[in-house]
Amino acid sequence: MVTLRNVFIIVLSISIWFLPGESFASPQSLSYQGRILKSDGTPLEFNNVSFLFEITSADGSCVLYREQKDGVNMQNSNGVFDVPIGTGTRLYPTAPVFELSEVFVNGKSHNCYGSGNWSASNISERLLKVQFHDGLGWKVISPANTIRSVPFSYTSYSAQKISDKSVNDLLLKSAAPAATCLSGEVLSWNGTQFVCVTDAGGSGVISDVTAGTGISVSGTTTKNISLTNTSIAAGSYGSPTQVPTFTVDAQGRLTTASSVTITGVSPGGSAGGDLSGSYPNPTVAKLAGKNLAVTSPSGGQFLKYDGSEWENASLSSADLTDAGSLLKSSQMPATCAVNQTLTFVSPTGAWTCSNIGLNWSQITAGKPTTLIGYGITDKVINNAGTDAGTDITSLQSGLNSSKPAASAAGRIYISTDTKEIYRDNGSTWIRVATESGTSTATLTGVTAGTGLSGGGTSGTVTLNLSNTSVTAGSYGSSTQVPTFTVDAQGRLSSASQVTISGVAPGGTAGGDLSGSFPNPTVAKIQSTNVSATAPSIVGQTLRYQSSQWTPAFLNIADIRSTITPFGGVFAATACGADQSMYYESSSDTFKCQNITLAASQITSGQIASARLPASANYWQDGGSGKIVYSGGAVSAAGLIESTSGGFKFPDGSTLTSANGISAAGSAFIGSARTVATANCSWGLDSTTFATLNTANANCALPTLEGSALIPSEGKIPAVRFANLKAGRYLVYAYGAFYSNTGSCFFRITDGTQTSEATNTHSATTDRTSLIVGEFNYTADQPTITYKIEIRRWTGSGPCNISNAVDYGAGQTFKMSLYRVEKPAEASDNLGDHVATNNLVLGNHYLSGDGSNSGIGITASGNVGVGTNAPVTTLDARGEVRIGNTGASCSGAIEGATRYNSTSKKLEFCDGSTWRPVTSTTRRTVCTYDNSAYSTQVNGQNLINWGAGHCDNGYPSSGCVGYLSKAVACGSDSDWAALGPNETPYGGGVAVGANGGISWSMATPCTGVWVRAVYECSN
Repeated sequence: MVTLRNVFIIVLSISIWFLPGESFASPQSLSYQGRILKSDGTPLEFNNVSFLFEITSADGSCVLYREQKDGVNMQNSNGVFDVPIGTGTRLYPTAPVFELSEVFVNGKSHNCYGSGNWSASNISERLLKVQFHDGLGWKVISPANTIRSVPFSYTSYSAQKISDKSVNDLLLKSAAPAATCLSGEVLSWNGTQFVCVTDAGGSGVISDVTAGTGISVSGTTTKNISLTNTSIAAGSYGSPTQVPTFTVDAQGRLTTASSVTITGVSPGGSAGGDLSGSYPNPTVAKLAGKNLAVTSPSGGQFLKYDGSEWENASLSSADLTDAGSLLKSSQMPATCAVNQTLTFVSPTGAWTCSNIGLNWSQITAGKPTTLIGYGITDKVINNAGTDAGTDITSLQSGLNSSKPAASAAGRIYISTDTKEIYRDNGSTWIRVATESGTSTATLTGVTAGTGLSGGGTSGTVTLNLSNTSVTAGSYGSSTQVPTFTVDAQGRLSSASQVTISGVAPGGTAGGDLSGSFPNPTVAKIQSTNVSATAPSIVGQTLRYQSSQWTPAFLNIADIRSTITPFGGVFAATACGADQSMYYESSSDTFKCQNITLAASQITSGQIASARLPASANYWQDGGSGKIVYSGGAVSAAGLIESTSGGFKFPDGSTLTSANGISAAGSAFIGSARTVATANCSWGLDSTTFATLNTANANCALPTLEGSALIPSEGKIPAVRFANLKAGRYLVYAYGAFYSNTGSCFFRITDGTQTSEATNTHSATTDRTSLIVGEFNYTADQPTITYKIEIRRWTGSGPCNISNAVDYGAGQTFKMSLYRVEKPAEASDNLGDHVATNNLVLGNHYLSGDGSNSGIGITASGNVGVGTNAPVTTLDARGEVRIGNTGASCSGAIEGATRYNSTSKKLEFCDGSTWRPVTSTTRRTVCTYDNSAYSTQVNGQNLINWGAGHCDNGYPSSGCVGYLSKAVACGSDSDWAALGPNETPYGGGVAVGANGGISWSMATPCTGVWVRAVYECSN
């Protein structure tokens, strides 16, 4: 919306006169003059100014005339303009023939733009409303100008009429006969004037009238001549979706007619506007007039405006800025009347109230109880006329002797016994018709009019319909449209048919398009409006705001976490100088962490001498072929090579072989790979976990690597090891794990420990390719075999491992073993040592396993758990468990905190009494497991928490919850986070008072397992 602010508009004069043209021609344009100044006092001198003129009723509610004048050049005009009204593009009325002077005619009813009408009295005034476009937006000249008197030229023009009737529409009194016509006489024009004559006047007498083709004649003395009916049912034919078809006879009459639904014809021609290509399959090539340059879009990309066109691209931090706009209340009227509706005015960008106008065809229910209720004001036969000389003031019937006394002219009486019709002339009843026709005029001549042949002045007269040039036959079909020419008598004078072709569509566009075909504009995307404001700066994207797509930049607040209850993606405070930002997938946020670098990660530069300890030692001869560096760890830019003997460690152990030590530090132990052969697969059907121990002779023996051995059972999906050292190991199983029907669980077992289970669902195409298991041994294992366990959860049939997935040349199945952690080394009994000085940790941890995690102490005495940079006296970066020794509260321990396991509350010592902490926190975990639960398709599936579902009470309004796990029909589902009374199903489902969940499935299935965690403040 364009708002006019601080723009001064000075209209110097409004002059109305006719522009010279044809001599003495009626004026059809007005001259509008004025001057426009900007808010800074400088004149408007734009070279392409547009003006919008509206002439309305005095109250402004009825728009009588609307015109837009474009291309007004005001350069070097000093702001002065002179624009003729009536020479621009007329927007209303849209009738092809219209004169501007008609707007100023008083004493008649005028049609209003949109709907309704306005009755102009003899002294009605008009309003002139003006807007102009200065290249930046539409500005309103306010207030509107009142045209209080009609200009002289228009007054003289309208004086040629009586209301809206011209001289040619009137009959002068002097043209009537001077003497009053007698009873039974009629007015007749003799070529010079009207005279009174009898009905039987003329030169001859017609003895009879006979019917020609298509004409019927009835009556004896009085002849009724009419067109004979055809077999066509009277009615309307054709519609926006149907084509009328008909048959024409030689007289040009329709003998048959019907409607045929238009089929098989699609719009054709070249598409325009925001569309390219050809109909019926155009392509959206632009958005709001800006080109689309979309090439192979990928997930996560946006439509961005680069300054000239839309292109698909990923977002970066450079795309983020703050922008926004508000819908202003100034756009809306204060209120509308009950008979008005809101209308959007595009030149001003505002909403206004418009009167509602309906015709009777739009009112489809209810009936008025009186004729006045229908708005019928025409005279009707029964006692409706008031003019005794021309109207029928009443209509009566009865016996001839029962006629009332003649006294009121204009009355009609029908005598039912004598079959005569009388008219009251005010003093006597005049018989005007009888059954025998004795009072009927005698025909003296029948003349054939246009389209008829025959006639005469005596004897039997015949009239025929003249043949036209139309060929009798049927016209129009489902693929052809009839075309014809109609003469003034409504007959077809020519007829043919044209094949329906792919013409460009026309009319008003709808749906996501606006404007008119064939050049519509994309105004919406999937029913959501696109802002009319074009993108103006490179990097803008289409952003949904204020109920529409609007060009705007992204800002930091637009990037949100996808996991509830987390909020923004970025940390609330800036990271410190010794911290870096990292992404945490579990919370979908960016966080700060302390920078910790290993020496191997510093790849350039030198350590300044000031950073070295004062007593730094250098390489020394350690004797017996040894070199010693007593200053700390050794770092080498190249390889440290042992040509024999290997490496020896402080605990006395040696390493003589790398034995598969990887660059990441984990040790590869070995693997067994079974190469695919025909019919090599394994399967087992069990509703509880069972081990695959049955060998398949169709399989080949596995290929071994490292220290792996063939399983004792032979050709089964397993791997065996001997003399496995204590430590923590990872086992990887690669293959194709699937179920025929229902769902299956697969896991790795060593006979004692098992891995987490992985599931597949419903079809051989829904497969799992990798299972990972973690195993920990505190003692050496003489022999160990890793096998696959299977459990069918739903459906029927075996759970399978086959060669359908190929991870190498012919590979079917592979199991590999890696050691990731060895047992803790023998500990030093620190109790045997006595400290003789303070223990200096520096920036290091006091750790149980030597890792960068444990207790850190700063020089100021702050103690950190999980951090070596504590910022408070005690800084624990994690959960803290508080116990209870049962000590009495006293001044010596004032401020101490403990946990009361009986009341389940935290307590603090105030110096004399243990008091509960008023702000309490509760966590409850609710679980639902039902393998027999039958889900519905596209409908409500609802679980309400009940007895035994939640371990610490039901969730309440003070709880914030999220799903930690959800499995439906055997498939993992990361459903959206939930509050105690929230649901991911969009069908208006309300869960119970104890909370719960609901969902919708695309296909029916059986089984559901859900676990939800709630953090509660009550």
